[in-house]
Amino acid sequence: MEPGAIGWGMGEPTPSPQPPTPEGDGMAYETIIVEKSEGVQTITLNRPEVLNAFNMKMLEELGDTIADAGRDESVRAVLFKAAGRAFAAGADLNMVSSLAVGFGARQRVLNVNKTIVIPLQELEKPVIAAVNGHAAAAGASLALASDIIIAAESAKFSQVFLKVGLFPDMASLYFLPRLVGQAKAKKLILTNETIDAREAERIGMISEVVPDEQLIPRATSLAKQLANGPTKAIGVTKKAMNRSLDVDLATLIEIEAYGQALCCGSDENQEGTNAFLEKRAPRFHRD
Repeated sequence: MEPGAIGWGMGEPTPSPQPPTPEGDGMAYETIIVEKSEGVQTITLNRPEVLNAFNMKMLEELGDTIADAGRDESVRAVLFKAAGRAFAAGADLNMVSSLAVGFGARQRVLNVNKTIVIPLQELEKPVIAAVNGHAAAAGASLALASDIIIAAESAKFSQVFLKVGLFPDMASLYFLPRLVGQAKAKKLILTNETIDAREAERIGMISEVVPDEQLIPRATSLAKQLANGPTKAIGVTKKAMNRSLDVDLATLIEIEAYGQALCCGSDENQEGTNAFLEKRAPRFHRD
């Protein structure tokens, strides 16, 4: 853990504000970089001087760009990555110290979940997190809210909320037990244990581990692969899988029937069938 690590994650005090970063569509962000290319919206956490610790501006900008990904039909996959030597160190110390107690703090958590975590789960497009360095507390939670997590061999994961007497948030209590089981999740959260990428892969927390130098090429390649796939079918399948652990078998069968009805006979279905019969790769998108 870095010196001074504390709070909602393990962030450090905020330095002088950085100039806004222009985005490809003319938008500007102060704390993230957003690029759109070949159907992929890449979101780079860009506060490397504080290990990409979340402040309110970054949370607001993340919410805005996730909403934009949902609206933009040219975006068919989302990729999170980070500048610098850490994925995200949780919350900025200045934000933690300025949080109002009682209702104000509860409202902050609710707003984060409404604008980041829930939209990521409901987004009918695949979301990939490319994790380098440390993903701590809310930084780890952002990764866990993604559909596929690719980690560098040097990456580490921790839930350090309780280390400073804070309650876990950004839905870590939702995602972690579903990924690794209740017993392992309790140990990770209650003891503030830090685990490396290989252990995270072994227990089912993340999807894949690659050598550090292959992290961004691998994650980008996978994002492009998904962006070239049948977007509608991928989207409804993702939503069904997200619900599958919370419904009974009969309800899941109904969900399957609904999803199949949406996809059967669609343009994607026709193109996939024609490609199979013609022994060629499908072309789901012409852009």
